[in-house]
Amino acid sequence: MKTASPPILAAMSVSDVAAHFGVDPAKVRVWIARGELRAINVATITGGRTRLRILQADLLAFEAARAAVPLPRIRTRRRKTDWTPTYF
Repeated sequence: MKTASPPILAAMSVSDVAAHFGVDPAKVRVWIARGELRAINVATITGGRTRLRILQADLLAFEAARAAVPLPRIRTRRRKTDWTPTYF
């Protein structure tokens, strides 16, 4: 029984993703090597040059994980002082 593979036509290359984020393709490969960004090797020859493709769903998950989350607002309290200025 053959399993269905995801459509490769809806995938982006490493250089496409690099252009999308405005970074060098080497940086995208670092994200892939670290496991932050999931990629599929679509090379036809085993052991040959890798041809990595990133699916749209994986790219959206990567963007969501790296989205800037605003820091919680820290509430500060004014310190009450008993000191009163004396000018005389």
